[in-house]
Amino acid sequence: MTQRNDKIEISPEQSRVLLQQLRAGLTADEKEFVVVSAEDVIRRNKRGGNAISPSP
Repeated sequence: MTQRNDKIEISPEQSRVLLQQLRAGLTADEKEFVVVSAEDVIRRNKRGGNAISPSP
């Protein structure tokens, strides 16, 4: 098996934006997460939507 050591270089601005986007998930309480099924995720991805809504 071959080991890859690929590196992705990003600018300080890209790093700041990425951290900003991840911060909510990194600091969220468990109560802020919504349980969804795999079918919900697949359906949402097929629609191209960004919001995840749970099944009724």
